[in-house]
Amino acid sequence: MAKLDFKKVTKDTVANDDFDCGIESINEYVKDSYYPSLAQHAYTYCIIGEGKTLGYIQFLFRDVELEYFPDDISDIDTGVKENMLSAIHIRFIAIKKKYQKRKIGTAALDIQKNYRLILKKCMKA
Repeated sequence: MAKLDFKKVTKDTVANDDFDCGIESINEYVKDSYYPSLAQHAYTYCIIGEGKTLGYIQFLFRDVELEYFPDDISDIDTGVKENMLSAIHIRFIAIKKKYQKRKIGTAALDIQKNYRLILKKCMKA
């Protein structure tokens, strides 16, 4: 698989794209994805391969109450917020129909996961 790049969504990015993943509700999320990014409620990125937009991924940051987890997890002391755990919520990973079934979404998740692990290690140093 070719190298994937990620570019933050702009108003023009989604307005000028004929995106179709095959699921209309997700297509609408993609079309409207610039506005949550603008308000910093969510962060949307184009998934780019070989200079082409292959799809989109959107993240949100959420706080989750630990009391809703099993005991072995809910007893964790995060040290930052009492009884809360910060989490990344993936609202969607949407790949254009013609690029589906090529593991692009899986590769995008792996790249993002590794990026966040490296960032976390750097912040501890």
